[in-house]
Amino acid sequence: MDRLEGDFNDVLVIRELRGDFPSVPFFDDIDIAELTKGDDDPLYLTIPIGKANVISGNKRFYDEAWLQELERQVKAQRPIGIMGHLSEEDAKTKFPEEAVFWLGVQRVGELLWAKGYIPAKSAARERIRRYKHTNKAIGTSIFAKAEGVWNKARGAYDMLAETLQLQQIDI
Repeated sequence: MDRLEGDFNDVLVIRELRGDFPSVPFFDDIDIAELTKGDDDPLYLTIPIGKANVISGNKRFYDEAWLQELERQVKAQRPIGIMGHLSEEDAKTKFPEEAVFWLGVQRVGELLWAKGYIPAKSAARERIRRYKHTNKAIGTSIFAKAEGVWNKARGAYDMLAETLQLQQIDI
C-alpha cells in the first residue's frame, strides 16, 4: 500500500505527569472564570500533544510542517478530548462526556505542548488526579482524518500536513 488515507488515531508522545512543564498560556479569548465556575479546585493538565520528526508506533512520520498544522488547527478549533477511543461504529452515534477542553498550546523545541481543563465531577478528573499522584505515564492521541504516502527509505508513511482534519485530541 503506497497511500494511507482516512480516519486515524495515533499517539505521538507519552509522558509522566511529573517533572518540568512549560507554562502554557491560555488562549486570549478563553473566559477561564466562566469555564470553571462552581469548580473550587480547577484541574489543568499540561502535556505534549505532538512531536516533530518522529515515527509513531503505527509507522507514520510526522514532520515539522505537520506539527505546525496541528498547532494551527488546535488554536483555530479548540478541540476537546475523551478518555480512550471510540470504535469506528460508536463514533457514528455516541458522544461521550468530555474529558478535557484544550485551552492553549505552546511550542518548545520539537514538542507541541497543550494545556487542558479537566471538568469537575467527571471520571476523567478522578483518573487524572490519581495519575498525577502516582506518576503514571499517559499519552495523548490525535483523532483526525489525514493522508500519508509510503516512504520506503524511512519505512513509514510520510503524513501530509495539508490533508490534516483534526477532530479531537484524546487522553
